[in-house]
Amino acid sequence: TFLLLDESERDNRLLSTSSKDIVAIDKINENSIKRTSGLICNLKQAQWEKNGKFLLRNILFDAHPGDLICIIGPVGSRKSLLLQTLTGEITYSDGKVRLYESFCYEPQESWIFSSSIKNNILFGKEYNHRLFQRVVHATALDIDFVQLSHGANTLVGDQGVMLSGGQKAHVNMARVLYRDADIYLLDDPLGAVDANVSKHLFEKSIKKYLHDKICILVTHQIQFLQDATIIIVLDNGEMIQMGTYEELLISSSTFAQLLEDINQHEQEQEQQLVSLSNRRSTVVR
Repeated sequence: TFLLLDESERDNRLLSTSSKDIVAIDKINENSIKRTSGLICNLKQAQWEKNGKFLLRNILFDAHPGDLICIIGPVGSRKSLLLQTLTGEITYSDGKVRLYESFCYEPQESWIFSSSIKNNILFGKEYNHRLFQRVVHATALDIDFVQLSHGANTLVGDQGVMLSGGQKAHVNMARVLYRDADIYLLDDPLGAVDANVSKHLFEKSIKKYLHDKICILVTHQIQFLQDATIIIVLDNGEMIQMGTYEELLISSSTFAQLLEDINQHEQEQEQQLVSLSNRRSTVVR
C-alpha cells in the first residue's frame, strides 16, 4: 500500500479527540502550534479494529517547523505503523493526534508508474518550473537526467526505461518534495539505496531542503541521528525513550546497544546486497 497525501486539510478523524484524552495533552499549548504548522501526538493506544490487540501505545511528542524527529527501534517495533497512525490510516485510537496544515507521506518502498519521470514527480500537480528545478537539484536527478536520452521526459515503467534502485529513490523523493507540504512523514526512504545516494538524499533533500518543515523520519541509518532534533525509540509498539542523540547516548545503555544492533543489521544487509550483485555480475559474464 502507498499513499501520497498533499495539500490536505486534516480530516475529522485526526482533528477529533477520543473520550479518554490523556491528561498530559493539556500541558501542550495548542494555540501556539496552530498559528503556523505543527503536530501533536498524544497516543494512549491504537489498533486496526475496535477492541483489537494494541499496535501502539504510550507515544507522546509534539513537533514544530524546523524539527527533524527520527524514529528508531529494532525490526518489528512498529515504526511504520506510527506513521500510518499519524496519517489517519489506523483509525481506532485512544488519545489525540493532530496535524495542522498540509502533510505528505512517503512509504518505505519506492514506486513509479508508467509515464515520464516528469509526470511521476508532478503526480497531478501543476508544473512550476522554478519549484521543479529546485527539487530536481535537491534529489540529484539532474545528474540522472544527463544519463537518460530524454531527461525529465524519459518514459519509465512497463513500456519505458528500467530505473535503478537509486534512481527510483531520487524520483520518489522528488515527488514528495514537489508537494511543498508543511509536514513530511518519511518511512525509511534511505534504507534501500547505497551509501552515496543515502548521504545525498539526507544532506540535500531532508536536512537542507526541508530545513524549515516538520520532518518525521523512520530510519535505520544511525549515522544521521546526530542531526535529529529529537530521537524517539520504539520497542514492540511502545515509546521507551526520547531525547537528543547526546542525551540518550549518555543516559541509556539500552540506546547504545540498539545502535550497535542496528549497525550490525545494516552491515549484514549490505554484505548480502554485495554478494547478490557479484553473483549477477558473474552470470552476465
